[in-house]
Amino acid sequence: MTKIKAQSNKRTITFVVRGDPKSQKRHRMGRGFSYDPSKSDKANFMTLAFKHIPSRPITSPIRFQVVYYMPIPKSWPKYRKLEAETDNIPHIKTPDFDNLVKLNLDALAPFWNDDKQVYQVTASKYYSHIPRTEIVITYLEQ
Repeated sequence: MTKIKAQSNKRTITFVVRGDPKSQKRHRMGRGFSYDPSKSDKANFMTLAFKHIPSRPITSPIRFQVVYYMPIPKSWPKYRKLEAETDNIPHIKTPDFDNLVKLNLDALAPFWNDDKQVYQVTASKYYSHIPRTEIVITYLEQ
């Protein structure tokens, strides 16, 4: 579900991408060339987010907010799983949220002209029975 909400001269794009959040992997070198092992993850993420892309790339400053809901470990006892679902237990294991954000910003490059337009990033990770990535992009009207 995409919401584009206008507040004075600000616009907001809100959407959810279901599935386990993926993180940016380090580029690899091999026999004189380098490759991006996260290329398929970025393509998959963009495929899911593509229907939310603005009609024109954003050219104004961007505030990027993202909440990652990571899968609850199957090894956890029932009481801990219930607690994770009802109390928003922070996810403090790998992957690091900065690598999660890198993948999202790279994958969403068609949304804006240049990622240097992103002036603020707010990110958090929690456990959930429904793994997903919730994104809110706020920008000034063009």
